[in-house]
Amino acid sequence: MSLTVSIRIRRLTASKAIGQNRHDLRQAIPGYVNQERTADNDIILAPANPTTLRQTCSERRAQRHCQRILKSNAAIAMGGIITFGTEAQAVIQALSKADQRAMYLSVGQQLAERLNTTLTGLVVHNDEAAPHAHFQMPGYDLDGVPLSKTVTREVTSELQDIAGQVLAAQGLNITRGKAKQERVKDDEDWSKIIHRSVQQLHEDLPAEIAAAQQRRAEAEREAEEAEKKREKNARLAAKAKEDLEAGRGDVEKVQKRLQAYERRQAEAEKQIKTLEQEQADLELAIARKQKTAGHIQGEMPQLVSAKKLLSKNLTVAPEDLADYHQQVAEYIRDTIAAKVESAVQAEKARIVQREQAVRAKESQLNGQEAELQEWHETLNTRENRLKNHDDVYAENTRLRQRLETVGMHVGSILGIQNASMNRGKVLRAVESASSMASFQKALAEQKLSQEVNRRNGPGG
Repeated sequence: MSLTVSIRIRRLTASKAIGQNRHDLRQAIPGYVNQERTADNDIILAPANPTTLRQTCSERRAQRHCQRILKSNAAIAMGGIITFGTEAQAVIQALSKADQRAMYLSVGQQLAERLNTTLTGLVVHNDEAAPHAHFQMPGYDLDGVPLSKTVTREVTSELQDIAGQVLAAQGLNITRGKAKQERVKDDEDWSKIIHRSVQQLHEDLPAEIAAAQQRRAEAEREAEEAEKKREKNARLAAKAKEDLEAGRGDVEKVQKRLQAYERRQAEAEKQIKTLEQEQADLELAIARKQKTAGHIQGEMPQLVSAKKLLSKNLTVAPEDLADYHQQVAEYIRDTIAAKVESAVQAEKARIVQREQAVRAKESQLNGQEAELQEWHETLNTRENRLKNHDDVYAENTRLRQRLETVGMHVGSILGIQNASMNRGKVLRAVESASSMASFQKALAEQKLSQEVNRRNGPGG
């Protein structure tokens, strides 16, 4: 566990950068420094002064065409420290000065490369209780983006990995420190993990446990809603498959609906798994916090007297000093309790607002989905009507063709010239006949008229 390397970073304003430089260069010597070993320190790269850092940050910001100038209290640098576990310290101290310099410089340059910036300061301290090195980087990366935006929790975890990888590449049996999440999973003492005093734990744990329990209840509700969503989309997907297999509706549209339902079903299943894991993590966190709270019960004095306002100029007699201290403790305790309660109530109100917003959005989405389903049914109805219309139109065309054929044959029987062209007139004559007798009469008259015309000849 102690053969580890650790990286810690913090943002530096101009005033903080001045103080850090004075510390790094030993212009201000703390009382815990062994001045006999100060000569063993190594200034690998002298840290830049605030003026140079501000100029560098301004030049990098100019790439993004920022309209506002850099604020006077802006973070112009990112400061950091490279430290080692107890056993690893002996390994580092056993290295030659040249090897130490190469190791520290490699770590600093790799960290700067990961953050897309440059290394502007690196100082090794060997005159304190443990060997370590301070490094400095401009507060803006090479693209003009502030490191305060790019350095996330995930990035800081990557910095630990980089430091461990550099040392491993140099043949040192030193790895990155154990991540907090892993320490929690391995059931380490929660109070050691979060580095808080007993008094801080007394003040913080009740609110943290309540917030975790509230979030667990939210996660359970969200999981239930996700399960309903999954079941609904599974049902719709099954119906779409039936429509597709039965050939109902437009195939392309049905396939698109099926894909949408299956995608929503998969998203809901993924959300359910995430929420279930979150619930398990919350259960573990609540159990650990409650365990820690049980361990520290009784360590904090329980003061029950009423709170009293105290004058700034109050003079307290020696025999009343204990009571005065107790009154101050009561005042501090009650004030913190009130602030915690206020924060909890504010968080509850925010959660209620969030639930209302989520429900309103869900209601809106349900309405939109119902409307889409209605449109889907309407489109299916119209598609069926169009299909029936096409069938009727095709049947009418077929019957009309048969009637025209009948008219042409009847015209040929009657001896009408150009029977195929006059089939329409023949059909109208047939339609005007009130009975078979009248049709036969008309047929006989037509034949007689044709015979007379034939005998008379063209000149008759």
